[in-house]
Amino acid sequence: MKCKETITLDYPPDAHYNPAVRAGDFVYTCGHIGLEDESGRELTNIEDQTRATLVDLRKTLAAAGATMDDIVKATVYIADIDYYEKMNEVYMTFFEGPMPARSTIVTRLVMDEILIEIEAVAYKPQA
Repeated sequence: MKCKETITLDYPPDAHYNPAVRAGDFVYTCGHIGLEDESGRELTNIEDQTRATLVDLRKTLAAAGATMDDIVKATVYIADIDYYEKMNEVYMTFFEGPMPARSTIVTRLVMDEILIEIEAVAYKPQA
């Protein structure tokens, strides 16, 4: 059994990161963003970007054999403190069990149009 496995998705070949890495029973994700919905429509508000970000995160976890409920720690970066309540309303709809530990950090993100970025650590023992 490998102690570290890269989880691959259809990310651009020139990406300087992987969507996730499994290390033993833990899955570490990259920071996910949601600038477009699945139809390619540009998303410009915090609710839509949060939803798209979490949908993308859920797909990445699924590729690693994990679910949102396997997340033990999430880090949420938001571009403005005024986004917190609306982000949190959407965020909470993606979990059925106990909520994971979470840090929320208000910061400038890498591009002005990004309102939110979320990374996570999931615990999912390998079969």
